[in-house]
Parts: sequence; structure tokens; C-alpha cells
Amino acid sequence: MNVFRGRKVVSREGLQVDLSVALDNKIVGLFFSASWCPPCRRFLPLLVEFYEKLREREAPLEIVFISSDVSSADMSEYMRHHGNWLSLAHSDVYARQLKQRYSVWTIPKLIVVAPDGEIVTTRGRAEVTEMGIDCFDDWVTSCARLCNENDVDDVDGQDDDPERGKHSATFVAVDGTRSDSQENDILYTQT
Repeated sequence: MNVFRGRKVVSREGLQVDLSVALDNKIVGLFFSASWCPPCRRFLPLLVEFYEKLREREAPLEIVFISSDVSSADMSEYMRHHGNWLSLAHSDVYARQLKQRYSVWTIPKLIVVAPDGEIVTTRGRAEVTEMGIDCFDDWVTSCARLCNENDVDDVDGQDDDPERGKHSATFVAVDGTRSDSQENDILYTQT
């Protein structure tokens, strides 16, 4: 099940983007944060640096900001300090649904998910803080494993996702190791 299908997000430039297209074949960091939160403001520069380093290497990573700000003006001001990533609109009810789906009760929280929304890690913030860009290799490996697991039919023997199995992928980590899957076309190479 693709939790992003049909959803819209806003780019840093204010353009509306189809979320499932923007996240196609990418590992996704759902960044739950707010301008009024001191730990969020402390983590933000680390996440921006992490994101920019991986983008320079053309890593298949996208961050989506889900705000807990009181107003859209507060959110907009806070986003001026963000990386060049996407965000849900301040008034989007989908933000609450994502918080419930991924059990987000505190911020900052960085939930890393596969392109279909399956959880790779709930410890994204700690991993970025402790390991820097090296944690991305673990995420690539986990994504490949998830995609392989999701390629197997459901318990009832019926494949409920007509999109499943239509794509093949190779995940290539920083160390050059490869993991193959049948779900997504993610390719990450070190430059």
C-alpha cells in the first residue's frame, strides 16, 4: 500500500507537487518538527547538512517536513532554515494521519520509510546524530529487505497491490554493496 499516492506537498519555492511522484524510488525521511521546539531547532542544522551531503552524491533521499507549528506563518519562517525539501501544507489533515500512523507523540522525530511508506527506522534522528551519512547505508539495506519481503503475497495468498512486482531495483550503498529487490528502482552510488 502506498500511503503517499494522490497526496500533495509544497516545495520550498511554494510549488505544489504530487507526493507519490516526488518520492518515487526514494527513501523518505518524515521530519516531524516545529519552530517553537528547542530540540527541533538544535537538530535542524544536522539534518540540513546530512541532506545536502547525500543530495550532492545523488542519493535517493527526500525529506518531507510535517509541521506542528501553531500558524502557517511560523511554519514558513521555520522553513527558511530547512534544506531544499518538501512539506505538507500547514492545514493539511494528512499530517495528523501520518502522526497517528507512525505513532509520533514527541518532536523532533525523523521516521525513515521506504517508497511505499513501510517503516525503515523510527530512530532517524538518533541515527543521523550518531552516525551522520553512514546511517544511509543501513537505510538502503533495510529498504531492499523490505521491498523483497513486500514482494511476497499476503498471508491469504492474494496479492492486494496491483503495482507490486512491476519494478525491479538495485540498491547500491556507499560501500559499493548491492541489494536487489522487485519493488522500486532505487540506485545510490558513491561519487
